[in-house]
Amino acid sequence: MQASDTSRGLTSSASGSMTQIETAPDVSRREGYQCPDTPTLEQPPRPSPDSFKYASTSFSSSSSRGLSGRIYDVLYTSPPTSPETPTKAQLDEYRREHRFQSLGGAFRPLTSSESALSNTSAKSTGSWWFGGRRSSVNVDMQTGRPRGHSFETLLDRIGNLARKSSHRLSLRRGGNSAIEEKKERQKGSGSLPVYTRWRYKRNYRWIGIAMAMALFFVFNIMPYIDWSVSSSHFPALYSDASNHFHFTQRRLAGSPRQTLPAEEGRERGFKRRLKKTVQPSVSGQKLGPRHQIHNGLLSVNMSLPVSAHPIKQLIKDAKDKWDAKNARQSKTLKQAVAEYKRRNGGMNPPQGFDKWWKFVVENNVPLVDEYDSIMRDIYIFHAFSPSEINKRLDAAMGLPDTFMLSLKNGNVRTRTNLAGGPIEGANERIEGQVNLLQEFGATKWIPDCRAIYSVHDTPQSFISFEHRADLQMRVDDREYYDPSEELDTSVKGWAMACPYTSNARNMQKNHEDFKPTGKNFVADLKAQSDLCTHPYNLALHGVTQGREVHVDGQLKPVFSLSKTSLHADILAVPVEQWLEDLPVVPWAERTSDKLLWRGSNTGTHYAADRPWRNSHRVRAINLTRPDAPGSVDLLPPALYPNKKAQLSQAVSRIPAAELNKKIFDIAFAGSPIQCVAEDGTCQELENLFDFQKNQMTFEEALNYKYVLDIDGNSWSARFSRLLAGGSLVFKSTIMPEWWTDRIQPWIHYVPIQLDYSDLHDALTFFRGDENGENGNDRLASEIAASGRIWFKTHWRRVDMAAYTARLYLEWARLLAPNRRAMDYIYMPEHEMTRVEE
Repeated sequence: MQASDTSRGLTSSASGSMTQIETAPDVSRREGYQCPDTPTLEQPPRPSPDSFKYASTSFSSSSSRGLSGRIYDVLYTSPPTSPETPTKAQLDEYRREHRFQSLGGAFRPLTSSESALSNTSAKSTGSWWFGGRRSSVNVDMQTGRPRGHSFETLLDRIGNLARKSSHRLSLRRGGNSAIEEKKERQKGSGSLPVYTRWRYKRNYRWIGIAMAMALFFVFNIMPYIDWSVSSSHFPALYSDASNHFHFTQRRLAGSPRQTLPAEEGRERGFKRRLKKTVQPSVSGQKLGPRHQIHNGLLSVNMSLPVSAHPIKQLIKDAKDKWDAKNARQSKTLKQAVAEYKRRNGGMNPPQGFDKWWKFVVENNVPLVDEYDSIMRDIYIFHAFSPSEINKRLDAAMGLPDTFMLSLKNGNVRTRTNLAGGPIEGANERIEGQVNLLQEFGATKWIPDCRAIYSVHDTPQSFISFEHRADLQMRVDDREYYDPSEELDTSVKGWAMACPYTSNARNMQKNHEDFKPTGKNFVADLKAQSDLCTHPYNLALHGVTQGREVHVDGQLKPVFSLSKTSLHADILAVPVEQWLEDLPVVPWAERTSDKLLWRGSNTGTHYAADRPWRNSHRVRAINLTRPDAPGSVDLLPPALYPNKKAQLSQAVSRIPAAELNKKIFDIAFAGSPIQCVAEDGTCQELENLFDFQKNQMTFEEALNYKYVLDIDGNSWSARFSRLLAGGSLVFKSTIMPEWWTDRIQPWIHYVPIQLDYSDLHDALTFFRGDENGENGNDRLASEIAASGRIWFKTHWRRVDMAAYTARLYLEWARLLAPNRRAMDYIYMPEHEMTRVEE
């Protein structure tokens, strides 16, 4: 190629290196032109069209010349022009080439052919290409000076484009024909032909659609599918059902972040889409003979064979979950720190975490990672500044029937505020909390802090969902809540603590109870205890029935020994009725296979204006009394002989009174309490129920194979004692406790719904039908033994102390003036390895 002169610029090789092209002066350009904010440079000559080569440059913020210096070279070196009019072939080639040009930051002037197309006079104006699109910046092709824009404005536009293009700005100038340029580029850089690139780009849309569908599945569908495969089970559990993947739907309205006011419509739409998308695919036979689980309840499919008994499925699934939970526990401090950060959004553990780890390792505390309930309770308190929390603690000290527990320099002090005088059991409750901290020396490494406890059984703090969602958003955004903001305290009702799309809110609007139909069993204790999802339970428990509570004006930092899913209390560890151990009567020597319960008529306040007849303890007595009306439809027991028969065909209908006499021994003990004598309620209780005057001893109770545990005024304090006794415990509750995440229903005890609709079926599955036949007594003994072993290894004093110490570490960080300084950072010299026995 011949040329009288060459252009000045940069040319890029295929490897990306830059080389300079020699230039010769051109007297046709203005000399000495000076642009504002740039040095005076002599303008180079206009190059010949045949000598122009491609040039590109990469901009970097670390370059010594900077972006403006390089842009100057580009703007004030005029693009070449060609006097020749392009042929039709050149025009077609140009359109094919630039139609699919990448928008990855390409910046170049028009080639000679393009200039001839776009301008009647090639010397009058010029256009520049940004990423394959014509820019609105006009450049005087004679002088190279931009028209209609200041130099600073143009630099800003180019700089923004460079940043959006990952700081790479390619400069392209051309003088050859489009065909020659194409051949030279393909030959020199080894890039793909235009048509090949076009085929790739044509498929980008379909690739994007496929990726979007995959992401939708991963983030929206996959969390609702349990991919675990049931493999191991109790030796005594026989089932012909195959092990297949199964589906479990989690609560859609669980997280406040999912159900903010602006997102109500979106979540409701998502529910509909999920129902249409998922349910048809999992309800067929491809998933095997499985009973479906929804919102923590297993719904019995009566068309399945007897071999696929729902309780067999629940036990097998529970065994798999328990084994997986134990297998994934951290073995080293480093693993524990990493697991803590994974579970808590990258947050570091609190200061003293290494001391706590040493404590749990030395005392062989199991399930070292299962303390999520602590963070669930205190997470929203991170929305308050340390000074605000301390201010609220000062205010909480004035609440009636509370006590303060203060740790300072390793010493523990208490202060009580019993407004109505001494309360029975209050001193023992205070002493129990102090002993948990002092008994194992935890006060030596827990930072200074203070906590306010309620001496009552029931929870104290109740806030609206709106307030909770606001606090959680502020924690997520790392902002502090402004305490001057006014809260609407005029609203009342338990549903005010629930998300907008929850069943509790919809029940309020539509007057539906959302109670499931058919036969159901508890599959997930936490989900089943969620009163927002199961609002019909509100009327079945003494803590929540018949009350229209108002939301609190502010979140109170109060520690309580019990709570429901609606309350905002910080859950502590009660020590009432805890025993080190009990003597055990061998299973084969136990004389009664009836389900036993004895207790007082606590659980509610008995008055003429209260719906006490629907309280949880009264309903248990009425359901199981020997003169109960009606009949009971019983599912077949565990060892029903006809395994191929459908469950619906194996159901037997038995008069309730006849069945209750054979399988239950449930009654009130003592005499009526917590009742109003003036309105006749106490006498009515005396007439309705057969109160057992003779108190049953522990030794007598140990002769029963099956025992029932029911909530009292709040939680049931006798659960640990029942597990220690070696009986198979049937437990009904809506109160989460400190051990809820650390125990496995259907492995250590049998969970029962609050309405007791599954009590008859669950009991006869193990003990047999009304005649005691076809039950699985061996399986019952194994679960009872498993529950006792769990008590001996997971509910020791040291286990309660470990939970309490972990709670205080988190709480002390919240109260510290500098929370970041209270983080624990892993150090190898603190390492200790946990060895499981």
